[in-house]
Amino acid sequence: MIVEEIRKEISQEDSVVLQDILHTVELGDYNKDEGFELLGDLRSSRQKRRNYKDKQEVMNMLLGGDENTGSQHAMDALDKIKEVTSPRSYQYRIQNSNKNIVSYYNLNK
Repeated sequence: MIVEEIRKEISQEDSVVLQDILHTVELGDYNKDEGFELLGDLRSSRQKRRNYKDKQEVMNMLLGGDENTGSQHAMDALDKIKEVTSPRSYQYRIQNSNKNIVSYYNLNK
């Protein structure tokens, strides 16, 4: 079933790929160029994960819906699709003392 495949892909990105990258960052000996490559790998992994999570949300909305029936369920599913395909932003949980770092990255994509 496609839902199970999506769940496996999310798990792969969360467990294997992310942990490999984080352990490399923590324990590795790398130069600046290799560090930028690691950053690119991390970004790619997180984007893949987000894509799978978006698909999972849409599938849950389409397959779920016990409380909604008919056209209302379809409208809710379309709203969810619009939500997961709209630009994202991130609100920092921890205030960074170096405001230059925070303002340097454009997290509203």
